[in-house]
Amino acid sequence: MRLVVRLLSAASLLVAAGSAFAAERTVTFTSEKIGSASCENSVETALGLVPGVSKVDASRETKTIVVTYDDVKTSPEALQAASAKVGYPARLQSAPKAD
Repeated sequence: MRLVVRLLSAASLLVAAGSAFAAERTVTFTSEKIGSASCENSVETALGLVPGVSKVDASRETKTIVVTYDDVKTSPEALQAASAKVGYPARLQSAPKAD
């Protein structure tokens, strides 16, 4: 019984430690193909469906996509892939920044 309690305690500490290292990050991409409100909506919808994404702002004026995400659940590479999948290849403009 003591062993079970110790194992459960150790497991809960590992879970707590893992979430302590999670960080919300914001990254900016450039996509020259964003040219209309419809394009903005397509990109925002696609990236908004990626697990861990909390905010997406695509702009046809600046040709940028700003994404806020949980770095434990997704990555800039996964975000780029999701954008490219709907026809808007994205190039990393700024390194991820912790919020």
